[in-house]
Amino acid sequence: MVLYSEFRSQKDLEAYQRHPEHIRVAEFIEKVREERRVVDYTLELTASRRIRSLLLSRQTVVSPGVYDAASAKLFVRIPRCVIQCSGYGMAVSACLTDESELTLEHNLEVTRRIVSSVQTPVVADGQDGYGGTDQTAETVRQFVEAAWRDQPGRSRPPRGSGHHGGEDDREA
Repeated sequence: MVLYSEFRSQKDLEAYQRHPEHIRVAEFIEKVREERRVVDYTLELTASRRIRSLLLSRQTVVSPGVYDAASAKLFVRIPRCVIQCSGYGMAVSACLTDESELTLEHNLEVTRRIVSSVQTPVVADGQDGYGGTDQTAETVRQFVEAAWRDQPGRSRPPRGSGHHGGEDDREA
């Protein structure tokens, strides 16, 4: 017999373990089992998982547009918050006359600073891909690299993300 359970938090797991019905069943299983194996693990709550969880909660998600690390920090204490980088805001703060003047390099640097300054999930603003359809994949790769560069213990995106140093996950 195998019992597989998933819980949203450590607190939920602890509540389950103390639940009277769980205790009753556990006492019965203890009497009839031959052996026991337990595997506990915690999934890392990555930014993408936090965003997915927020969206699936069906509660209002606050997504303020920010243009630098300081403006991002203004919103980190808001519950259910996802920081949205604003290309227009970045352009205005750089005294540019039009958002189209914002270079990819400038946007990447500001986005990297925002990501490294907050624990809140951040959505980047890649404008129009900085060069059309031919450049879009490379733009996305650079944003992923910029976001991961300063994350503790990680020097590059995880395998399977499709964005790790130009390597391709697809079979040849």
